[in-house]
This record gives sequence, C-alpha cells and structure tokens, in this order.
Amino acid sequence: MPGLWTPFCRAHHSLFHRSCEQAGVDFRKQRNLVLGYLQSIKALLVGLWMVIELMEKHVNEEEEQK
Repeated sequence: MPGLWTPFCRAHHSLFHRSCEQAGVDFRKQRNLVLGYLQSIKALLVGLWMVIELMEKHVNEEEEQK
C-alpha cells in the first residue's frame, strides 16, 4: 500500500487499526498499484470517519455542558 500517515494518539491508533480490519483494509503491499491505492483510500475513509465521530462527540459534550 502507498504510504499512509495518521496523527492519532496511541488509543485511537489502535482503534484505527481495528476499524480498518473490520472494513477489510489490507495493509500488505499490493501487487497491483490500483489495488494498493484502493486500500489506501479505504484506510483514509476509516480515518475520516473516526475524525467525524470524534468531532461530533466533542460538540455533543459541549452542548450537554451548557
């Protein structure tokens, strides 16, 4: 898979890998470049989903404190 870097803390990094596994992301080097790009996109989507979920949780927590 082409290089992928995500700035997660240790706990979220572990969650990212578990979520990628559940989504069927294969981090092994792919023989086909396009398949490697597809795996990268899948991993990026998992990461984006995590960021969205964390942002939503943060906003909801702030709303509850008001």
